[in-house]
Amino acid sequence: MKKELKKDIFLLILQTLFDDNSRDISRENCISFYHFLIDTLDKEVIAIPDDEEEDISLCFSILELLCNFDVLGEGSISWDSGTIIAFLIDYSGLNPNEFNTSISKFRKIYTFIKEDFILGLT
Repeated sequence: MKKELKKDIFLLILQTLFDDNSRDISRENCISFYHFLIDTLDKEVIAIPDDEEEDISLCFSILELLCNFDVLGEGSISWDSGTIIAFLIDYSGLNPNEFNTSISKFRKIYTFIKEDFILGLT
């Protein structure tokens, strides 16, 4: 998969999962943000209490999608918002209600992660 296509798909994932239409993350800074997001989510999943299984499952699923979307895209996946959501619901094993509850938490977390990135905080 070509680098520019990877950037476009990553930006679509951000828009779809985290409702990010801000354009703060663009083709110019998305690669560094990608690494920052992965590193931060890796730390975040460890901090989630064990009894919040849905959130743990979704976080691992988000990480799996982010780390492997270029490999998944070589198959028959057509990247659109419906495919992204369907993949995460299926991969996480959550029902749609559990998914919606958990993704709303991750949208808030994502906002903090993005702000830290933009402000240069680590």
